[in-house]
Formats: sequence, C-alpha cells, structure tokens
Amino acid sequence: MTGADAFGTGDGGVYGSEMRNVISGGVFLDTVVQARQVTLQQSRQGIPALCGLPAPSPTFTGREAALAGLDEVLRPQGVATRFVPVAVVAGLGGVGKTELVVQAAQRAFRSHGWFPGGVLFVDLHGDDRRHRLAPSRALELLLRALGVSDDQMPAGLEERSQLYRSVLTSHAERRGRVLVVLDNAGTSEQVRPLLPSDPDVATLVTSRRTLADLVNARLIELRALDGRDSVGLLRDAIRHARPGDTRVDEELREATNIARFCGHLPLALRIVSALLAEFPQRPLASIAHNLADTDRRLDRLKHGDMHVRAAFDLSYQQLSQEHARALRLLARHPGPDICTESAAILLSAHQDGDSDDSEHSDGRSYDGVERILEDLARSHLIETGSEYGRWRLHDLVRLFAHELAESDDSGMEGMTALLSHLIGVAYDATTHLRSERAPATRFETLKQALKWLDTEYPNLMAFAPVAPTLPHARLSFALLVALEDYLEHRRLYGDWVEFAKSALGSTGLDPLSEFWAQHTLGHALLNVGRYEETVAAATRTRVICHERQDWRGVSMAEQQLASALGSLGRHDDAIEAHRRALLTRQGLEQDAEAAALHYFAGTLASADRLTEAVEAEKLSLELWRELGEHRRTAKVLCALGDMYGKIGQLEESLSCCREGFSLLQELGDRREAAVAQYRLAVAFGRLDRGEEMVDAFAGAAELWHEAGDPPARAVALHSLGVTLRITGRPVEAIRAHREGLTVGEELGDKRTQSEALMGLGLALADACDEADEGSGSEESERENEAVDAFMRSAALLREWGDREEAAATLNTAARYLRHLGRAQEADEVSEQAASLLSGDR
Repeated sequence: MTGADAFGTGDGGVYGSEMRNVISGGVFLDTVVQARQVTLQQSRQGIPALCGLPAPSPTFTGREAALAGLDEVLRPQGVATRFVPVAVVAGLGGVGKTELVVQAAQRAFRSHGWFPGGVLFVDLHGDDRRHRLAPSRALELLLRALGVSDDQMPAGLEERSQLYRSVLTSHAERRGRVLVVLDNAGTSEQVRPLLPSDPDVATLVTSRRTLADLVNARLIELRALDGRDSVGLLRDAIRHARPGDTRVDEELREATNIARFCGHLPLALRIVSALLAEFPQRPLASIAHNLADTDRRLDRLKHGDMHVRAAFDLSYQQLSQEHARALRLLARHPGPDICTESAAILLSAHQDGDSDDSEHSDGRSYDGVERILEDLARSHLIETGSEYGRWRLHDLVRLFAHELAESDDSGMEGMTALLSHLIGVAYDATTHLRSERAPATRFETLKQALKWLDTEYPNLMAFAPVAPTLPHARLSFALLVALEDYLEHRRLYGDWVEFAKSALGSTGLDPLSEFWAQHTLGHALLNVGRYEETVAAATRTRVICHERQDWRGVSMAEQQLASALGSLGRHDDAIEAHRRALLTRQGLEQDAEAAALHYFAGTLASADRLTEAVEAEKLSLELWRELGEHRRTAKVLCALGDMYGKIGQLEESLSCCREGFSLLQELGDRREAAVAQYRLAVAFGRLDRGEEMVDAFAGAAELWHEAGDPPARAVALHSLGVTLRITGRPVEAIRAHREGLTVGEELGDKRTQSEALMGLGLALADACDEADEGSGSEESERENEAVDAFMRSAALLREWGDREEAAATLNTAARYLRHLGRAQEADEVSEQAASLLSGDR
C-alpha cells in the first residue's frame, strides 16, 4: 500500500474512488504501515469542484501595475526558484481588491493556462462578525471542493490543514498546478492554516488589512484609481449596460466631478454607473449635483446591495474603542493630511474622563498615537501620506467618520489645541523669513523652516474658515500674523485675502489687531490687482490710525495707498502719498524708512521719473546694508539694477544685478534668485552679451522650476527661446518653446500657450531656412509644424479675447505661407485676419 493510497488520494482515491482504506491505531512511515486494524470499505464517489471563481467584470481598468505584480507571483517558476507563491492584495473596502484578484486568476487560469489543475475560491468574510469563517470551517469547504466527503473529513483544525495540503499536493501532481483564492481575509491567523505548502499551488489573498506578517507573501497595496481611469470605468460600465450611451463623453466635466466626489473609489463609481444605467435620460449633472452635497453624499452612494457606507462600517466595527475614537477625531481635522505629532495633540486634548481601560495605558503619547495610526493604516481606514509620519483619510472615509463624530465627539478641545500648536510652529518658522538674524527656534535654517511651512501650509489654509468657530476668537488673527511673511514669500496673495477676511470676521479683536488685519488685507488686495478695493482699505486704515495717533500705522497706510494709486495710473497722487508716508516715518525705525524709500522709488520709476527713482533706491539700499538685512539688500540691488539699465548706465546695472543674484544664491532663496537671474539676463542683453544672456535665462527657468513656480518658469522659457533664436540657435529655441508650451498646457493658460506657439513657429521657420538643401521630408515637416503653430497660437488668442493680437499672428502665418510659395493658403489666412479686425465672427 502506498502513502498516497493510505490517505485515499491515489488512483481512484478521493477523486471518484471505488474503495476506501481506513487505518486506525497505527503508525504510518513512508510506505510502511503498522496498525492494529485495517478495514477496506466501499466509499461513495467524490467529485472535485475546482473552477469556482466568480465571473470577472467586463469593465475593468486602471490596474495594470497591480496585475503585472500578480502575474509575477502566478507565473510558473523555474526549477531553480521553487518557493510557495503567495500574494496579498490589501486595501480599503470598495477599492476593488476582489475584482483585481478575480481578473488576475481568470487570466492566469483561462488565458495563460498556468493552472491546469483548477482554481479554488472561498470568501472568508473576515470583516463580517456574523458570517466570518473560522479556519476549520473554511478548510471544510475547501476540502469538499477537492472531493473529500463528509465521512472522510477530519474533526480537528490541524488534521484538516494537513489533509488539505496533502490533497492539494496530490492533485497538483496528477493534474497540474492549482490556484487558491482566499477572499476577504480578516487576520493572518484566519489565513495561515489555509496556505498550501507545495510550490505548484499558488495562493491569492485579499484583505482590508496588510497582513505583512504572512511570511514570504508578496504585498500589493491597492489605492483608489486616478482621475482618468475613474472616468474610464464610469464610461465603460454605463456603455456595457447601455450600448451606445455617450453621456460621459458629452458631459466630461460632470463625469470628472462625479469621479472626484466618489473619491475615485471603484465601488462608488459602479454605484453611480448603475444609477445612470437605470435611467438613460438622466444627465450626469443631476448625479453630480446630488453628490456635491457632502451631508448627503454617502446616502446617495447606494444601489441595491452596493453601499459605500456599509462597506466602511464593516471595517469600523472591527476597531477597538480607542481606534474608533481616533478615527472620528482624525476626521475632524480639516486639512488634507496630518503628521503624527499633530495627531498626538489632537487626540491627547480629547480624553474621555470615564475611560480607564488598558487601551489608554499609552496616555496618548507620541509612541502610543503612532501605534494607533499604524493600526488604522494596516486596516486601510487611513493611508500613509507623501512620506512616513504623515497620514490621510480617503475623502469618503472622512465623510463616514465625520458623521460618527458629529453624533459622538465634539473634538473642539483637540482642534483648538492643534491649531494653537501649528500657529506657534509657523511663527517660529517665519522668523527666518523676517530676518537673517533670527533667534534660534526649532528650525536651525531657513531651508528647514520653508520645508515645514510648505508641507503644513495646506492644513493651515484649511483651518482658516474653521478658526473663527473655535472657542478662542483670536486664533484667526494669530494665524494671519504667523503666516503673513510666508504668504509674501510664496506670493500667495489670493489666500492672504481669505486669511485676512477670516481674521476681520472674528469677534473680540482689539483695535491694534483690527488695524493690522485691515492693513494686511489691503496689501493682499494690492498684489492680486484689486486696486480700487485697496484704495478703500488703505483709506479706512489711515483714518483708524489717525484717530489712535499711530503714526507708523498712518505711514504704512499712506504707502499702501500710494502703491494702489500708482497701479491705477494716478502717478501724481501716488507720489504725494509716498511723500506723506516718508514725512510721517521720520524719526521712526530705520527698516520702516528703508521700505518706504524702496516703494517710493518704484512709484517714481512707474512715472518715468527714473533719475529720482535711482536716488531714492540708493538711499533705501544704504539703509538695508546698515541693518545687515541681506535679503532686502539683494531685492533692492536688483530693482536698482533695472533702473540703471533703463537710464543707460549699463555697467552699473550689471554690477547691481550680479551682486543681488549672488546674495540670494547664498541665502538659498530659489524664487527670489530666479527673479534676480532673470534681471541679470536682461542686463546682459542690454550689453549685447548673448551667450551670457542665454545662460542666465536658462538658469532662471531652472530655479523657478525648483521653486515650484510654473507661470514664472514659462516666462523664462519664452525669453530663453526668443534669445536662442535671435542669436542663431533655432534648434535649441525649438526645444525651449516646446517646454514652455508644455508648462502652459499643464497650467491651462491660453496666453502662455499662444506665446510659446508663436515662438515655436518662428524658431521652426528659422530652422527650415538654415537647413541644408535636400533635407527633404524633415524640412517639409518642420514647415508644416511652423504653420500649425502660428494657427494654433491665433486660435488661442481669439479664445482669450485678444482679436487684434490673433489677427497679427494670422498675418505672420500668411507671410510665412507666401514665403513657402503657398499663395492660396496665405490669401485664405489673410482673409481670416481681416475678418477678425473687422469684427466678423
């Protein structure tokens, strides 16, 4: 009797056996059996069921990388790398784990033929307390699928697991490789007894938990789809149900909004597609309008047995009291993500007085909170952020948890404590922007301070509308004060307006705080081009300060008023306001006088009073040098260099721009260094030093790229392209303009795109003229591309509303067409230009 026969898995055996061998009271050693009793008994036939996969969805998209990862696990191994293949697909409920695994399994089984022995599938219901399968029960189902009958079924977990592995090995030897799919696993303990031990048996596991403690398993974390794939899934699902349905393409903007409201979660998108398929006349705008209401969004995302809230609730019900409370409080945080330190403050400020269970033993310390956050991330109820130590909630999970928080935890104490903490750190960080002589704070360098500010700014911005609702009224004003230097540094003037309005809307502000909020509002309005509003704001500030006899405030208001008046073209009024500001500032702080002189010089330059402007700027420069303020000194040097250039003092202009750029480079201020290098390029241009001009424009473009300022980078790229073309380097100019065009397209800025296309067309035309005769098809291709660039530029200008410039661009295209000998096309384009100028559509 062989070992296989002893376990009933040889010829006949479990798979339709005529005979059953029962051995009791014995010892089995390879092919040797010692037993007190051996009984030969007839057995009923068992039929294996190894094709139990659910049907895959006909609409599946956006998971190419994950499918490739599963293919690597499932693909037959070479003899040299024989390991037991196991993969765990983990992710949030509704993210599409089961669908991914079913797609991968079906492809491996049917398309590739990697599993001729068949596929076993079992839903473990790991997150459903009512239906969760114990490992013993799961093994019973798997063994039955393998053809093991009830009277052959061992009673104990260990015995069932051993028999399961033995039967799988025998089956794989007889019929070929087998795939086991364990869906919706709750814990590693539920999975381990179900894992095969044979390299010819692969296993795919899905779980809402990471299950990283499963040894040798490939881990695949599944997140929500991207925007394009979300819209694609919506389109495909509707078209499958309603062939020929074109609503997604006809209402692409609304489809994009729906995908965003669904958090790009496949379950939510399939619910919406089902709702739309039911009523083919229903426009997408109707669904988008309903989903825009965050208070009702989860109620809307329900159809039949598909329900987003129910999917999340299964995960939520598995949490301990401590973890559930943490999730609810994290949902209160208004920003896009949160660091562990902030989470610790948020949670520690909200402790229930009656909570004395062991779960509170960490005291919500940093380490204790970190463990809670890691646990929530393992359950995929939160996600890791851009780097370890930062955490975020999926938008729909946030809504789900926020609903629970509204009926349970107020969270106001934690929110107040967290915002107070962030304001304090922000103030420490911006100290490095206010002065190079900043005292030591938690940040040793400006680079460290800016990194923290850039990372936390979206969270601070999200707190702006929330701050007035918190118990301490002055938090809105404190937030404004802490951030104003950063807002200036990053030129976030539109946001600045909102911060200032939020502060002014707070109750209980003292007069000095109200003045400062009003003044900074005027400054922000000035920088976003709302000059009339700035005049009104500065006038109100001046009146307030006169009443309080706050002469520094009066001077600041006059200076702001002057800047607004100058921007409105009222140069005489602006100059008089500047003179009043300077008179008022006599005897006040040196930095205030230096700033007033700098702004006065700018207004004089705008009025073409350049000689006076230079003298005022030189006085400002002298004061900033005395104060040792290198950043301010550098900015004034660059402004002075520009003024020198305009009055023809070119060497002085170059010297000032060089010194300013060098100072800003040393300070590590990329954004301001880019401005200085751009002005340095202009100074080189005035001296006809073309090569240095090219290098400076290229450097400015790179610095603006590093500083994250795409609009400014586009300007530098355009200037670089123009310079390269006029210095006889059209091929390099083509590359610069194409890069600028890409930036414009990413920004959605039609003006930037049209300028890049115009420059590209001219560079292409020059490249064709310089090409050797006989270059043939390549030259013809460039000529056609040049014409196309001119025409596209004109079309964008027309959309922008600049008909005159559009007509001029069309005339450039017509001239080039005539140069190419394409007279008829040139005439048609000229007619289009004339039509634009005459006002015809």
